[in-house]
Amino acid sequence: MTYPRRLPYPDMDNLTPEQIELRRIMGPRRGGPNATRLMKMLVNFPIYGQAIRSLGARTADNNSLPPRLYQIACMRASWLCDAEYLWSQHRTASLALGITDEELYAVAAGPTNTVLKGLDQQIVVAIDELHFDHRYSDASWTGFDEPLGPDAKLDILMTHAIFVMQANLANSTGVDLEDGVPGFSEDLLALRAEQRQAGQV
Repeated sequence: MTYPRRLPYPDMDNLTPEQIELRRIMGPRRGGPNATRLMKMLVNFPIYGQAIRSLGARTADNNSLPPRLYQIACMRASWLCDAEYLWSQHRTASLALGITDEELYAVAAGPTNTVLKGLDQQIVVAIDELHFDHRYSDASWTGFDEPLGPDAKLDILMTHAIFVMQANLANSTGVDLEDGVPGFSEDLLALRAEQRQAGQV
């Protein structure tokens, strides 16, 4: 879900020198006039923004995971954090890669789903391990090396970590959905209610 706004977005025409520098470092895509609302909210915290820039760039722009697996990791982390804003943004990216809404529902359903197979399912399991147990199982620790290379398990771990941070920021400050970008569907809201009742999220 989205949460009530607690902080305003900064006035981009009236920024401090530190905020201006953060926008410059973020570059035109993340710091320019068409930046997302999450990135605009981040400008409220320039020291924090500069501190996580390198990690964010590595995770989003130079990840060793194939794009499909990266998005599945993003979507599972977003779901577990109840981060509707992040889900909405990465749903768009997922659909562009050919991931279907049926598959995204399976991501939300979690490791017991019967739709995802192979590495898709392994990513969901691994994100759950990191989220609930804060460590990989032995199977996950070794299971990504051969198909994806030695950097994969750290990239999965860091993807989860930065999405938890982003979810905390978006949910705590009350970042709105972008105009025209849908959030959780009715089916997903019903699934979340079921999972909450069962103590699964």
